[in-house]
Amino acid sequence: MGEKLSVKEREQLIERVGNGSLQAVDVIKKVLSVNQLMKHAVQENKVRAVLNESVHLEKPDILITGEKGYKTQLASCCAPAPTVPIIGYITRGRGVTIHKKACRVLKGLEEKRLIRANWSTEKVPHYDVMLKIERQSRIGLLRDVADVFARLSLSISDMSNSTKDSFMLIGTSLDSVDTLTTLITHLEQVEGVNEVSEMS
Repeated sequence: MGEKLSVKEREQLIERVGNGSLQAVDVIKKVLSVNQLMKHAVQENKVRAVLNESVHLEKPDILITGEKGYKTQLASCCAPAPTVPIIGYITRGRGVTIHKKACRVLKGLEEKRLIRANWSTEKVPHYDVMLKIERQSRIGLLRDVADVFARLSLSISDMSNSTKDSFMLIGTSLDSVDTLTTLITHLEQVEGVNEVSEMS
């Protein structure tokens, strides 16, 4: 059909499609034969079938302090996606709500109920550090220091605490310098701790 139309007729055809008096699909049916249309439809269906069979999109798990199995839900305020850094907020009776780390709502929440979270597909860097904690001697100090690590969801890999020395050594694994700074800040707020430094 297209090869038999003059330039003027083609312009009129385009104008009719443009003003709605002729549907584009009617033009296609006249330009292409039934066999060509059927062949195109069959090919499209084959492509869809192959894609459906070969592509399986898996939703990544949410890890809380590196572990699976926690009851979690995505925060509606920021709707975090697997491509952005996340953090958890421990709720009462509803498990852990997952927010974007940059979510503005976090500023109004209790800091002590925030917990480390990441996607299972996200590679979380970590490095081992040894901290020197210069301290006074008092009952319950070791318990309070260990409690800081627990609140920040950090493990203690090594510990040396002698009554003869005025300091203790604690080894741990961290994911960033920011976490190290936070840990030191919290430890120095413990009664009886004078100073905390990283051993080189």
